[in-house]
Amino acid sequence: MNLAPVLFLMVGLAGQVAREATFESDLWPGERLFPERLVASCGEVGLRESPSERARVVRHVPVPKGYAINFEQTRYVTLEAGSFQALSGIKVRGRVLGAIRYLSKDAYYRGGYATKEIEVAAGTTIDYLQYRAEGSCFVRVQGDVIDAAMCPSHQEAFQMVKEPTVEKWALAAVGDVIGWVNVDGTCVNVIAWRK
Repeated sequence: MNLAPVLFLMVGLAGQVAREATFESDLWPGERLFPERLVASCGEVGLRESPSERARVVRHVPVPKGYAINFEQTRYVTLEAGSFQALSGIKVRGRVLGAIRYLSKDAYYRGGYATKEIEVAAGTTIDYLQYRAEGSCFVRVQGDVIDAAMCPSHQEAFQMVKEPTVEKWALAAVGDVIGWVNVDGTCVNVIAWRK
C-alpha cells in the first residue's frame, strides 16, 4: 500500500490542529535519523489524528504482540520545557532557528540558519526543549530556539533545573488505518534503528 498520498493529507491536517505542545520537531532524539522498526507489545494499537494524547482516536486496531508497525514520519513533542540556570555569565553557541514552535526535518537539514553566540547572564534561566544528538540540544533563549552545539547539560556554568516532558510519535499504518501512535515503550516499542 502506498502511504504517501494519505500521509501527506494527515501531515497537513495535523499541522492545523491546535496543540498543547511547547515545541515539536520531526527529528528523533539520538544519533540516528529515526527508528527502523517499531513493534506492538500490546494487543491493541490506538491511532490518533495528530501526535497528542488529547487528539481524537481514529481507531483502536487489534494486533498480535510483536506486530511490525509501518511508518514514514516521526514527531518528537515537548509538552513542557525543562530549564537550565546559568551559574555564571556564559555564551550559548548554536544555530538560531528563530521564534518557532515546530521544526520539520527538511528545514533542519536544509540549513541556512545563522550560527551565533548568545550571552546568558548569571542567574538567567533558559528553556530546555529537546535533546538532539552528539551532545547538542534545542534550547529557547530570549524567545528564539537555538540548536545548541554543546547542550548546557554538558557545561559546568549551567545547572539543570528540570528535564523537559517529551513524547515520541510515529505516523503509522496498522492494517488499513493510518494515524499517530505514541512510541512510549508501553504498547509501541523501537526494536531496530536505521543507520
